[in-house]
Amino acid sequence: MTAALDHILIDDVDFALLTEAEQDEYLRLCEAITSAAWDLEPRQLVAQALAAKVDWLLYGGAAGGGKTELALHHAWWLSRQHRDHYTLVLRETMPELRRTLILRSIMRFHRLGEIARGTRLRDQDNMKAWWFDNGSFIEFGYLRGNADTAKYLSAEYDCILVDEATTIDPEFLVEVLSRNRTTTEKAADGVRAHAVLFTNPGGKGHEFCYDLFVAATDHGQRIVVFDISEGLDNPPVVGTVDVPTVLGDVEQLDIDAQLGFARDPERHLTVAFVQSRARDNKHLDRTYIRSLNAIPSETRRKQLRDGDWDVFEGRFFTDWNRDIHVIEPFTIPDSWQRIRAIDWGERNPFCCLWIAWDPDGDAFVYREVYGAGFITAKQAAMVREASRSHEHPDRFERIKVSVADPAMWASRTGVGKSNAQLYAEAGIPLTHAKKNIRVAGWQNVRAYLAPRDDGKPPRIQVFSTCVNLIRTFPKQQHDNDNPEDMDTDGEDHALDALRYGLGVRPMFSRREQRRMAGSEMQERFMRFEDRLARSDRKLRVNPR
Repeated sequence: MTAALDHILIDDVDFALLTEAEQDEYLRLCEAITSAAWDLEPRQLVAQALAAKVDWLLYGGAAGGGKTELALHHAWWLSRQHRDHYTLVLRETMPELRRTLILRSIMRFHRLGEIARGTRLRDQDNMKAWWFDNGSFIEFGYLRGNADTAKYLSAEYDCILVDEATTIDPEFLVEVLSRNRTTTEKAADGVRAHAVLFTNPGGKGHEFCYDLFVAATDHGQRIVVFDISEGLDNPPVVGTVDVPTVLGDVEQLDIDAQLGFARDPERHLTVAFVQSRARDNKHLDRTYIRSLNAIPSETRRKQLRDGDWDVFEGRFFTDWNRDIHVIEPFTIPDSWQRIRAIDWGERNPFCCLWIAWDPDGDAFVYREVYGAGFITAKQAAMVREASRSHEHPDRFERIKVSVADPAMWASRTGVGKSNAQLYAEAGIPLTHAKKNIRVAGWQNVRAYLAPRDDGKPPRIQVFSTCVNLIRTFPKQQHDNDNPEDMDTDGEDHALDALRYGLGVRPMFSRREQRRMAGSEMQERFMRFEDRLARSDRKLRVNPR
């Protein structure tokens, strides 16, 4: 141990945990943080207040957003707030724990006077933990594979904190989170069992975190309550609460009162998300942003610098950006052309999108109906009911055409009728979409998404109420066998409906269509779609 380290540290702390390089890193941290006060940034304070209200919280986004600092502060605060409070801090490997959380905890606890008060970092029985004089402890653990989960299955933790959560396999992570529980005695004293995940976008757990926390909460705008009685695979949402913007309001928030019902502790899981940003961290040297700008991969640069959860390697729609493609709803003028586009499914979700074009040819996706487990007649009834004019509920919108999945003409029900016939009987006559011309259709979607040179918004914008289209847009990936096509194993139902709908008015000129389509069949399809958009007399019009 260096002489400088001897001078700063208390002798009876077990520093055998630290290598010489880690001792040097510890000294650097001590020099970087000179104040004994442990002040959190406003966004960190909001996250900590929300963590006291929900079951699982994700604090994540850009590198340098203060994730490690918040994790340690939250663990320390809980340990001092409650007697006999047990916290587990996880990373994928022990070396990562040593370089980050353990080093920082030594420095922080020394400056707070914890070591002088008798708080000790010990490595006993293969358990590395801070032991407090009030009986609380903060254990450091790692979770790299299935075998590691066994270490935690007989334990219980009042709080579990997971650093760099997307580096851990979600299956293993959920298994350990099942150890997150407290006793009735502690609960009576104000202890609330909860877990907080800290991470950047990307990695093996990206999709798990994105679906459960980011997309479900509309990027942190709402607290979401799931019913997980049947597991975490697409659990139904039973309620949402808007997240207050003022810290004091977050601290006073009564979620059950806002929901209008008491959450069931056996079935309901309450989650929240707080986006972390490097630029919000006043302690971060600005040259760090320059380092992030230098990352060669555009995807990784957006993930680490901007905290962008909508990008990942292999993403099919690289131009999708919710900041420019998602807008708040407005009243669609009666003069704009409107269509419906339907992707059918019963066991899998079905989706109907409503699309309108303004006089300049810009498309607006202004409504969606989405769901699984509905028979065809029920789907048609839902689509018809949703087509009522919002301004005049006794009337129906004038829809120029309803294009639909061609499979709806092939499949037959038990009464010998196709799904398309059942829709027609419900007042929704359908026109074939050209499902098999997939690559040209995706090129058309990309043309609508592309940024414009004149600075105007892109040619397509989506109302914020179309939550399933927005949620699944960034998740789509390239097909491994055909990179020009989209992987059909993903949740692509809303995107298929969008492809059908935008095919009514292709963006490309006919010359571009011929160049990009590449085959006579595709050229014929493009010409057909062009005629479909221009000739009212060739459409089966729904007059309602």
